[in-house]
Amino acid sequence: MKTLPALTVLACALSGCHSMKPVKPDELSGKSIHRLWITTAHDSTIVLADPQLRGDTLAGFVNGVYEEMPLSETRSLRAREPAVARTALLAGALTGAAIAGLAYFENRSYVGGGEACQGDITQQQASLHCNGLGDARSR
Repeated sequence: MKTLPALTVLACALSGCHSMKPVKPDELSGKSIHRLWITTAHDSTIVLADPQLRGDTLAGFVNGVYEEMPLSETRSLRAREPAVARTALLAGALTGAAIAGLAYFENRSYVGGGEACQGDITQQQASLHCNGLGDARSR
């Protein structure tokens, strides 16, 4: 149950760092795109690694296997790119939350006023026992 908040924060962080943007086929030759998400005419999505455009054919690796696909069978092409503004916003929000948490825990009025332990712990235990604060077996 404790991993759920951590996974939620991780998912938010990952979604804040990247975004998907449409790619035109003619952009594939000029850019170095490592992965391309292809939506086919049959509404299935294929992830093509190391995509290359050869004429009217897309080529690359799908699950480690080299494949080629005509552009006419694709409906859309998308690539993942860094989302600088969202990443900065996420970092600012996390920093603000950390500062607010520290300020809250530093200024709690219901905590404090306790005395710090000093001296040897065995002396403190003996003092408690001798003053009648020991456990019921010693009485």
